[in-house]
Amino acid sequence: MSMLTSLGGMAPLVFMPGSGSELYRGLGSVVLGGLLVSTIFTIVLIPLLLSLVMDFQQYLGNRRSQPRTRTATQRRSRERGAAAGLPAGATRAPSA
Repeated sequence: MSMLTSLGGMAPLVFMPGSGSELYRGLGSVVLGGLLVSTIFTIVLIPLLLSLVMDFQQYLGNRRSQPRTRTATQRRSRERGAAAGLPAGATRAPSA
C-alpha cells in the first residue's frame, strides 16, 4: 500500500509537464523505478528463494533418512568373501 501511495504521489511529478518539472523529473523517475523494482523483488523473488531453500532442506532431510544401499561392487566383494568361507567384512589377502 505504501508503494501505491508513493507511486500516486510521484506520478504527476514524472509524467505531467509544467514549470520546474524538468528539474525533478529525473529524481522522480529514479525513485519510481526503485519502488517498482523493490516491490517486484518482494512479491516474486523473495518467495521464490524461500521455496527453493525449503525444497533443498526437504531434499537433504529425505536423503539423510533413507537407508544407505551398497554399491554393486561392494555386494560382489562381500559375496566373493562369503563364497570363499571368509567372515563378513573380511577380504582375502592378495596372492603374489
